[in-house]
Amino acid sequence: MPLLRDGRHARPGEVARLLVPALVCTPLAALALRGVDTRWLALAAGAGVIIAVCVLASGVRWSRLRRPEGAVAAGAASALLNVVGGVGGPPIGLYAAHAGWEPATTRGNLHAFFILHNTATALTLGIVLPGAPELAALAAGTACGMLLAPRLPVAALRSAVLGASLLGGIALTVGAL
Repeated sequence: MPLLRDGRHARPGEVARLLVPALVCTPLAALALRGVDTRWLALAAGAGVIIAVCVLASGVRWSRLRRPEGAVAAGAASALLNVVGGVGGPPIGLYAAHAGWEPATTRGNLHAFFILHNTATALTLGIVLPGAPELAALAAGTACGMLLAPRLPVAALRSAVLGASLLGGIALTVGAL
């Protein structure tokens, strides 16, 4: 439902800049990491995400992240993190924090990216059906997001994206321990 509402604001070119490297790197990461204990990689990646979020929250900006190579790096990092720990969002959130998109565009771009990327990751790694608690959390989160997101000012949206990225980094780190 969120994509139906916000999809018209998505910019296909912006989504493609992130999605193409993610789609290329997802099967490559899955193949390269097959049978490998990824705990140390997950720990390092989680710590890196946490540090990056803290630096961004402090106001530091990385001009390279706004360039095309920044989108490629974010898409590739998202693929790796999605394969390693199921948390491909932080690199995309960090990219979005720099992209200068309006809130509706941010929502549309992120919805489009994550639906396509997570579908590709699930098809690559295998589909695992969620249980009732996960479905309830998904429904609650979707409902809250649909109600709150259009009402959030830009600064609050930026903080929410950074907060979600931070939680993803923490989850990846804790999951690796």
